[in-house]
Amino acid sequence: MTSAPVFNFGGGGTRLADIKVEGESRVQNNFARSARWCADGSSILVTAEDRIIRVVKSLKETTIIACPDAVVSTSWYPSASGDNPATHCFVAGIRDSPVRLVDASDGRIRAQYPIVDHRERVIAPHSLAFNPDASKLYCGFDSAIEVFDVSNPGHGTSDRLVLAKDAQKGLVSALAFAPDYSGIFAAGDYNGAVALYSEGSAAPIQHVDGVVGGGVTQIAFNPIRPTMMLVAARRSGEIQAFDTRDLSKPVKGLQRDGWTNQRLDFGLDPWGRYLAVGDQRGTVKIWDTETLELVCARPLSNDAIGSVQMHPLEPWILTASGSRKTIDSTDSDNDSDEEASDNESSGSSDEDHTHSSHVLPPVSRSLGLALWSFT
Repeated sequence: MTSAPVFNFGGGGTRLADIKVEGESRVQNNFARSARWCADGSSILVTAEDRIIRVVKSLKETTIIACPDAVVSTSWYPSASGDNPATHCFVAGIRDSPVRLVDASDGRIRAQYPIVDHRERVIAPHSLAFNPDASKLYCGFDSAIEVFDVSNPGHGTSDRLVLAKDAQKGLVSALAFAPDYSGIFAAGDYNGAVALYSEGSAAPIQHVDGVVGGGVTQIAFNPIRPTMMLVAARRSGEIQAFDTRDLSKPVKGLQRDGWTNQRLDFGLDPWGRYLAVGDQRGTVKIWDTETLELVCARPLSNDAIGSVQMHPLEPWILTASGSRKTIDSTDSDNDSDEEASDNESSGSSDEDHTHSSHVLPPVSRSLGLALWSFT
């Protein structure tokens, strides 16, 4: 019988391996934006700066999927497993392309789900989420959510939930379903608003008050305690924990150094016990989700950690580190330059230059995937 891994946060933090990601890249300073385990931890879904999606299997073999444009969003199929070819797949939103259901073993496109806007343009969603039974795929874009029947791809097969402007407006940047099969899901946008909805409805059930930061980047529900919701935003110094039974204010703000436009994804232990959070200075913090107390803080990188994931079966933590920074040509060591915005839709950077001298293009200060053991 499968049991939860035992983490030792008191004396752990041993670097097991630097995961080598294959695939030739034309991007000189490439780094991983995100890295996520599939449901059984047998594969890692990696997105990077170079418009290539990589699936790393058994920490060795890599499937390379070259994309025609910027990768805006990805999500594993909920029960994806390397031991089950039928479920070993993921969805990807790629700029100016239909949403793709991709076979993680060979990169084959299994199905496509086009989202067409009012100007007859195919657009990519900024957020993706399957409902709990994986029968529906929810895709967030500009003030709306497109809902597809996973078994019925193609044109003209979706329902569109147009969100009320007084509830939410702008790009729907984060989606998450409560794990209790209640049909409740949360949507967040880049304007900083979060609201709860019932599956298939565009009318919000309840608004979430007290969300801080410069735009919501991630929402997650605790898989064991479905009333616990976590919200992350860019340019924010905390991950906010909410109780969905009272959304008038957050239960607690879990502090992290996140004053950057870069997306910094947190990771929830699949068993619902721990929250792993990376920050812009390369530190990973672990929080107990029951007490919301800090149990561990480890400096694991010299650069921003954009993604942290806890393995479902082993006491391992996966980190993806790296960032784009502008370098003033008059002083390449100047640390006051602003980090580039994580604008995945356009692949461009929002830069706040404080110097009048020439500024070179963004470059990577760090890159790579690392596996850490906490035994």
